[in-house]
Amino acid sequence: VAKGIITNLVGENIVVVSHTIFMNIFLNMACSESSLSIKEFMQALLHAKDTPNGGIIHLYYDEDIPEGMCAWQLIEYLN
Repeated sequence: VAKGIITNLVGENIVVVSHTIFMNIFLNMACSESSLSIKEFMQALLHAKDTPNGGIIHLYYDEDIPEGMCAWQLIEYLN
């Protein structure tokens, strides 16, 4: 749901301020067309503490990416 909301926002630069758990789950789902499995979800939760509150994840979204490639690119991961 969140991925669809974010990709449909109008603007060149969009900032999402959220909890580290949401951001890590989002990173794990960004290139997936389906929901996470229970195992993937639990792994994402376990690694959620890798990004402290106040950490910055900089992503780039390209809607014109060729089919079969991920439209989301990780630019920076600052702890």
